[in-house]
Amino acid sequence: MARRIYVVSEAGSDGKRMVRATSPSQAVRHVAQIFSARPATADDVAELFSSGVWVEDARDHQPQQEGAE
Repeated sequence: MARRIYVVSEAGSDGKRMVRATSPSQAVRHVAQIFSARPATADDVAELFSSGVWVEDARDHQPQQEGAE
């Protein structure tokens, strides 16, 4: 499969990266390596909620259109 360069950007951010990959999903996986995940503690939840961070449901991977209800 041919490799091409994909521009990978964080939704809602101006930051962009160029990644040579065989597919968009491979490019995103490469960029995602900068993230880590661990189970949230009760203190994590309390601190993040108080900072305005909401829980995201990973099954809802489609971005919601503006004005959609």
